[in-house]
Amino acid sequence: MNSQDGGSVALDRDGFGGSRKLSSHATGFFRIEKLADRWWFLTPEGNVFFSLGLNHISSCAFRRPDGISDFLSNYGGDEGWIRNGVARDLRSWGFNSIGWTQEIAQRYAPRDPLKRNDVPDPRRGWGDRFALLHDRPWEHERYQWAGMPYCHSLNFVNNAYYYDGSITGLGESMHYPDVFDPYFQDHCDHIARTYAGSMRDDPNLIGYFFSDVPDWSGEVHSRHWTRSVDGAYFNDADARIAAIAKYYFETTAGAIRRYDSNHLLLGDRFLGGRALPGSVLDAMRNQVDVLSVQSGGNFSEERAQLAEWRSRCGKPILLCDAVMPPQYFGPPQQKNRGEAYTRYLRAALTTDSVIGVHFCGAYAHAEARGWGIKSASDEADPELIDAFMTIHADAYDIALDRERIERL
Repeated sequence: MNSQDGGSVALDRDGFGGSRKLSSHATGFFRIEKLADRWWFLTPEGNVFFSLGLNHISSCAFRRPDGISDFLSNYGGDEGWIRNGVARDLRSWGFNSIGWTQEIAQRYAPRDPLKRNDVPDPRRGWGDRFALLHDRPWEHERYQWAGMPYCHSLNFVNNAYYYDGSITGLGESMHYPDVFDPYFQDHCDHIARTYAGSMRDDPNLIGYFFSDVPDWSGEVHSRHWTRSVDGAYFNDADARIAAIAKYYFETTAGAIRRYDSNHLLLGDRFLGGRALPGSVLDAMRNQVDVLSVQSGGNFSEERAQLAEWRSRCGKPILLCDAVMPPQYFGPPQQKNRGEAYTRYLRAALTTDSVIGVHFCGAYAHAEARGWGIKSASDEADPELIDAFMTIHADAYDIALDRERIERL
């Protein structure tokens, strides 16, 4: 991308990274609308916005004993790192949003027999330590330092596919909670009051995720809504899930709306390639604005499931943690990552119901993850960055080309 191209791209963008080539009315906050044969986010200024987000943004990789001195010398701390490192990098690479900030902080061996049987691809080299803990999400102040559009995860429950509550005890009360208990209502109200109460007037906030890759089907967690304490399935398991999902989404969405009626509800971040009861999609239909899905790296293989889920709930799709191809194992070659991201994003941009792709970074190579865009010495691979900049510069031209759009 030459400097002339970069200048014309910048002139086409509004203050939030949306394209001025297609617009609707402004509301002062992000929203969704179907325009020119496809679904879009719209910026607070009313211009179309395809969310090009980066996930897993943490300074943990730079805070190890052999790197903390350089980190503090270069940035002075997290505020300087976010303002002069993260935000500057994301903008220069062509990303226009912060997708999900939490990063893997610890890997551990699960004890739950179902989780232990859910062995990951051995090429990851994680051995038996394949259950994960993440660090905490950013506070509002950190997003303000970045000054970019962002999505925030409220983490109402802790029953992600990667999590094993039987060993950590962390968040165990919200592993598979009794959603009908007043305690759960109070819990959701407290979380919404804490975060949505302070973020409600922020025009950079796109919306709220509810929980990360929850195991609604009980594939990897012995303790589950569908089973008794001895592991036997309830005869009315399907009906139980339907009732629980209905009340769960009513409670979580209601809690957010009490404190913030301005922003989008992005719902749970469902894990693609896994089972998801249709009743869960039915339950979210009238409570959330977007179908958020974590996906792999081959869009053509994922289309059928995405189409099925979208048909059931009727929502546009945010691919909220995407592009984890086989090249990721080993560690991955950065050139292959750039090629995989380019293929995936191009396919998503030409799909009428997809409104964003958030790249499963991570921003920096944290030891627990095993890969990242930047090394622990704060250096980015030029081939990967060039791939980002090239496809991002063309993103709106691709998405706005009606002749290329395919229905999902």
